[in-house]
Amino acid sequence: MEIKILALGSSITRGYGNHDVSFVEMLNEYKDEEISFSVKKEAINGTTLANLNSKSYLARLRNYSSDDLKEYVYVLIQLSTNDIFKLFRKRNKNPEKTTLGAIEAIFNYLKENFNGKIIFYTCFMKRNSRYENLINSLKTMQNSNIFEILDFYNNEKMLNSEFKNIMSDNIHPNENGYKIMTDEMIEFFKTDQK
Repeated sequence: MEIKILALGSSITRGYGNHDVSFVEMLNEYKDEEISFSVKKEAINGTTLANLNSKSYLARLRNYSSDDLKEYVYVLIQLSTNDIFKLFRKRNKNPEKTTLGAIEAIFNYLKENFNGKIIFYTCFMKRNSRYENLINSLKTMQNSNIFEILDFYNNEKMLNSEFKNIMSDNIHPNENGYKIMTDEMIEFFKTDQK
């Protein structure tokens, strides 16, 4: 069975710390008797969920019509580390310019235009209280919206690995880090398809 995925994100989805090779390419190369993947990488370094410009997650997602999205089983969305430096909880006349407002808008757009499953994934990085607050806010939103969360920030295999062996810097995984992420994703998708 081939599983088609749209992967929406920034530098970690892109593979910045590993010569632009991320879990996307690793999933695309994976094949066994049960499952294979066709993953489209929709990733631009330095971008955010919040709709601050035409490169934001939300703006790029809106370039996909319901017909475009029909071919995918999953939309996999990176909870961007860049959003901790952007508008997060600040009141704004346009909620889409805040991180949480953009997440809500992304969810609503997909709910109207996409019949598959929505998955957010968190990023492994040096411990960061602002990113932890963002993860907790996402988990709170999960109670009222239907999406899954793959939590790499709190992933045991990553936490139990020596940091420098799985990361190219404080935010971006290296090849070993992406291998852990890929293995975890494969297990998730296999279980979810049963």
